[in-house]
Amino acid sequence: VTLLKEKLDRYLIGVPRHQVQPADIVLLKINGWPQHLAVLSDYPLEGELGMIHAYAPAHRVIEHRYDTHWRTQTYMAYRLPQIQ
Repeated sequence: VTLLKEKLDRYLIGVPRHQVQPADIVLLKINGWPQHLAVLSDYPLEGELGMIHAYAPAHRVIEHRYDTHWRTQTYMAYRLPQIQ
């Protein structure tokens, strides 16, 4: 278990991945390891979720669809206690 996951487990509430919603935080696997965070958003396309995160290939923070690729890379999902 990574230190990042330990801290997320301590301060946030775990959410089943199939129940994520805007404002949830997802811990993503990069190169097979859980090490990257994104905040989920309402995406402009009706009924879809987006994700906001620092995207290294773009050298900036971006928002894009939370598509099948990113869903399969999701290791855990969390919600802030205030948003329950």
